[in-house]
Parts: sequence; structure tokens; C-alpha cells
Amino acid sequence: MRHLFVAASISLCLVISAAAATGCPGKVLFEDKFAQLNPAWGFASDASYTFSVKDGTLLEKLVAGKAMRSLYGGDVYDDVDICVTIGSLASDKPGNQLAGIVFWAKDYNSYYLFVIDTTGQYKVLRYAGGRYLFPIPFQANAAIKKGTGQTNSLHVATKGTQATFYVNDQQVGTASGQPADGGSQVGIYAESDANAPTSWMYSGFIISKP
Repeated sequence: MRHLFVAASISLCLVISAAAATGCPGKVLFEDKFAQLNPAWGFASDASYTFSVKDGTLLEKLVAGKAMRSLYGGDVYDDVDICVTIGSLASDKPGNQLAGIVFWAKDYNSYYLFVIDTTGQYKVLRYAGGRYLFPIPFQANAAIKKGTGQTNSLHVATKGTQATFYVNDQQVGTASGQPADGGSQVGIYAESDANAPTSWMYSGFIISKP
């Protein structure tokens, strides 16, 4: 099983690198090509999750029933586009895995999420006041590639109090919200299935100014 997992990891690394996130127009303000672990992310492996980079891909492994929010600590932003390509391993057990983009974040106690799962659904959440709210509840969209072993390019475009969401360069929805005063942080999110470990891979994280 170990050899199969390694082979799947290498295979997906090649695919996700080739499919690096596209769609962020304008001037690039920040790009992480994941050549190494950037300390501005605050990545810290422990018993619940581990981080590693290889061939331009960030691999995050989570034990069952865990979620990880990682905010980029290098700057704050107003109206920007955020893009990243996300993939799951074919060797993972299909379940309730989620991954996506954090945006309009004040800190780890106040932020928004645009996430997809392996069944072909997406949703937009807001975390505030110690609870989750749902500007866009789970809904299926044909733009999302279903199943483990797939890659999907996610794109959030923020302008004022409006955010527009894209998967694989196709618009899937819009939502209104509250950007953080003085500029927002952005980041990535991963969640494992409640009953099985999960791995998520990220490539080509870009923040741009249209």
C-alpha cells in the first residue's frame, strides 16, 4: 500500500503542476510556487496534519476528522483575485473531504471560505462569533470534477462587498459579505473525512490585482 500511495502522490504532483491555477488577471501581488515551505504561511506539522513540498506542489496530510486553516501572513489585501489549483489523491477513500480558499479574513476567528468536495459540490461559509454561517449552502455544479484523484482550479474575485466564485474558469456563484477593515488576509483550507485520513495538494497559489 505504501508503494501505491507514493506512486499516486508522484502522479498527481505531475498533473497538478501542469494544471497550475490560471484565471487571476492583472498584476501579481503574491505567488507561491511551493518550491519550499514559506514561513509566512505558518505551516507547522503535528500529530493531526503534516505539510511538505515537492515539484512545486504543497501536500497536506490530515488524520480523520481534522480541519486546517492556513492564512498567508505576508500582507493584507483589498480588492484582489485569489487562485489555486487543488487536488486529492486517488488512493484516498472517497468521503466528506473539503478544500478551498480562505478570503476576507480578519484573523482565525473571522473569515470566509470557498470550498469544494469530492462529490462535485461547493459552498461558501462565513466563520464569525464562534459559529459558521452559510452565504451559499452546499450545491452541486457541473464545473467541478468529481472523485478522488481529480484536480480543480479555484478562483475567488473580490470587489467591495461582492465576491465571485469560479471553478475551472467557470463562474459558479456570487455572494455579498464584509471584508476586514484595513485589508483582509487570504489563505487555504483543508478538511479530512470524519472516518478516514485525507491528503490535499495545492499548486500555483496566486493573488493578483485586476
